[in-house]
Amino acid sequence: MKVVVVGAGVAGLAAARFLASRGVKAGIVEARGRIGGRIYTSDRGVELGAEFIHGRPPEIWNIVSRAGLETEEVDGGHWFAHNGRCGQRAQKAEIEPQNDFWKILGQVMALMNPNPEKDRSFAEFLDALGTASGRSGNDQSALERIALARSFVEGFHAADTAHISEKSLALGERKSEELERGRAFRLKEGYMALVRWLASGIPIRLNSVVREITWDKPHVSLKAETPDGRPLPSVEADRVIITIPIGVLKKRGDQSYSVTFRPEPTVLSEALRYLESGSVLKLLLRFREAPWEVRIPRRFGFLHQPEAEFPTWWNSMDESLLVAWLGGPKAQAMSLLSEQELASRAIRSFGRVLGLAEERLASMLTGVSFHNWEQDPFARGAYSYVKVGGVEALKEFSRPVNNQLFFAGEAGGISAETGTVDGAIASGEHAAKAVIDSF
Repeated sequence: MKVVVVGAGVAGLAAARFLASRGVKAGIVEARGRIGGRIYTSDRGVELGAEFIHGRPPEIWNIVSRAGLETEEVDGGHWFAHNGRCGQRAQKAEIEPQNDFWKILGQVMALMNPNPEKDRSFAEFLDALGTASGRSGNDQSALERIALARSFVEGFHAADTAHISEKSLALGERKSEELERGRAFRLKEGYMALVRWLASGIPIRLNSVVREITWDKPHVSLKAETPDGRPLPSVEADRVIITIPIGVLKKRGDQSYSVTFRPEPTVLSEALRYLESGSVLKLLLRFREAPWEVRIPRRFGFLHQPEAEFPTWWNSMDESLLVAWLGGPKAQAMSLLSEQELASRAIRSFGRVLGLAEERLASMLTGVSFHNWEQDPFARGAYSYVKVGGVEALKEFSRPVNNQLFFAGEAGGISAETGTVDGAIASGEHAAKAVIDSF
């Protein structure tokens, strides 16, 4: 039996490694000139893609232990910036620590229904909650919690609140509590250290863009080409694990690197109706010194200002490095801007929080690191979320197609949560087990 894995992100690498551990050889074809997918540690050691281990998911911590990787927990807590009240904008924001961040957020998220008679969007859930709060006369504090929850789902889940499923979020919240998702860790050597460990000993063919997958015959045939369009020899296999990102499968944006299935699997078209690729803008701003020390500690953890253009900030292990984060529909719209324009907006946004002139902050800036995942033809988005009514359809996505095609990835639906590195690893291993069971 010949097994081929499409994609050398963590899902594909985990699948190939699991197969190898069971004596099944599997090669990987990867479109990019590097491995890791949406994990991308730059030459300067900054994380342009996934950065944190959220909580204690065993899929990651088992690898951390086996590979002997070192981690550090993110300290500094959560801080909130408030720009006045009742529409009166202050010249600079009031910044205060918020030790009860997860408790306050949980007061909203715990009200979601994981088993509703009919699913609805998170926006509809918040609208109903806001109406109920208005009737109870507890307007201001309730509205602040609702604004925080909306900003969190747009940012953390990279989602459009008008489309993301309340049920999927509610099920994910249960899983989050079990895994202590409120805690965040980093790998001291960068996330690529985990990727390299997974890839060790696995045969990988880079710069191989799969454009066509023909199945429903004795063998699966893959037609591929180089990124500049030169045809490569076709590949035939008995089983194919496909870890292509949802944004590419949905043929979002420029379709120059899209893949065609012959025939189109019904399970895929059904799943794609209910899965969306979320959008994120993550800019890493490097300064000569830490200008935020005028208002908050050098190692401040996370800073939130839900109404700001870039509503979430944190500093990295390098204390002069500041991360600006925006997720959801606004990130998708702004992804068309140049890196220079995005950096300018981020600096202006952070200047308003600190009460510092944009020109002063810009003069202290020594560099910007950025990868546009939305415009990346091999990603077409950051990570996925489940749309209204999609929880059951998502389960179908992980089931084998004719015992020939096996779909996996962070959208694989193995756990209640999509969009996580540990979810991608679990999905890849699940697909590998299904391949073995199909022999």
